[in-house]
Amino acid sequence: MSLSALLAKQRGFVAAVLRNEFLTAILEGMRGNDLPEWYLSGGCLFQTVWNIEHGFEPAAGILDYDLFVLSDVYRSKVQRWSRVWPRLKIAQWPSDPSRRPLTRS
Repeated sequence: MSLSALLAKQRGFVAAVLRNEFLTAILEGMRGNDLPEWYLSGGCLFQTVWNIEHGFEPAAGILDYDLFVLSDVYRSKVQRWSRVWPRLKIAQWPSDPSRRPLTRS
């Protein structure tokens, strides 16, 4: 695939994502927060593009939008997340290290 074709696909992906009002609200809500290591999971992104490509409303059938924090300082970030987004539901960090998700610094 040529670079110009790849860039066109990327622009199309971004345009599709921005058609989902819930995704844009999440992205706007997270802009400017002090959490540099957060990620929006791919499931809602994939489903948005799928919906558009198949003629559905962008947010149709998407029941959850997952944000992940990949950090060793999870607990302190939970407090900051709670201030940024008070209604955010945060999963408890497992006390047993063997049950924790993989983390990257």
